[in-house]
Amino acid sequence: MYAKTLLLVSALAVLSFLPVAILKQETKPPVLSPSPKGKTAIRISESSYKNLFNGDVKVNNLKVDGDTAGYSVWLNRKNSNENRQSRIKAKYIARKIDNTTVADRYRSAKKGKKMILCCAGGYMSDCSSPTTPIGLCVDDGNIVNRTFGTDASGKDMNAIVIVEAIGGIRVKDIRKGINLVSLNRKVFIRQCNDDLNTFLKWCISENVWLFQTHLLAYDKELKVNVNATNATSRERRLLAAVIDPNNDIYHILFNLSSKHLSIPKFTEGVFNYLNGKNMEVVWIVNLDSGCGDFFQLYDENGNEDSNVKGAESLDQTINLLCYYYE
Repeated sequence: MYAKTLLLVSALAVLSFLPVAILKQETKPPVLSPSPKGKTAIRISESSYKNLFNGDVKVNNLKVDGDTAGYSVWLNRKNSNENRQSRIKAKYIARKIDNTTVADRYRSAKKGKKMILCCAGGYMSDCSSPTTPIGLCVDDGNIVNRTFGTDASGKDMNAIVIVEAIGGIRVKDIRKGINLVSLNRKVFIRQCNDDLNTFLKWCISENVWLFQTHLLAYDKELKVNVNATNATSRERRLLAAVIDPNNDIYHILFNLSSKHLSIPKFTEGVFNYLNGKNMEVVWIVNLDSGCGDFFQLYDENGNEDSNVKGAESLDQTINLLCYYYE
């Protein structure tokens, strides 16, 4: 199993993805870079909306500075008090097989699973004629895209999101290299072409699923320019992995749908909010809320929530990150 061969983050961070076009019509990701804390940080708050799947999924109303802003979905990935691993698993779909589209592959997979939520993962390469996700992308060992992703300014996207065959998600900061234990070597895939070729061969042999996106926070540190003056405000979707004071592990999807913010400001607000709850922020990544903005939440009976959803249809998507209950 390939999960055993990769040393990416702390073993506690068996978590997960992301992408966003600046406008629905734009195809390039936004500009992001490190910076000190902003002068006018937003305030995030939550209130309960519903609990699902035996309480392992908690959906909250999301507010920004007291105003309704969207929803957050808390996915319990490990409950330390009960000494058990979560029944919540992740799945990634990113390529068309013959005449079967990503959307059709998802419809087929959904029939045999209790789906919790599904949303777009990596950024879309072309809104008018979508082809492949921007940045490195692999689907079950099949190379979908081997070109590194950059944002609108040409700066690198630094998150590699790996979805494991066992249903976990790990995130790696591409700048720090990737340890391939089975090969007894660390690869720096952006700096060295030989390392990239080695890594892609490993992905094929180990049947890996992965995509590239913006790394917004990593190892308890913000990685965005919170004082950016040229950052566009719009709908946003972030995925965070955290460890709470009881050592429980959560993946949290923050879906900003009824209020517009820049990625840096939204990320800073989420980061401060989680820290205020004494959560250890393992990582935060960006997910696509642009022209590939599909997002749907389900209950235990497979019913769609009409409130918690994205603006685009399933058939508009070219890659999907999903969670299901096992």
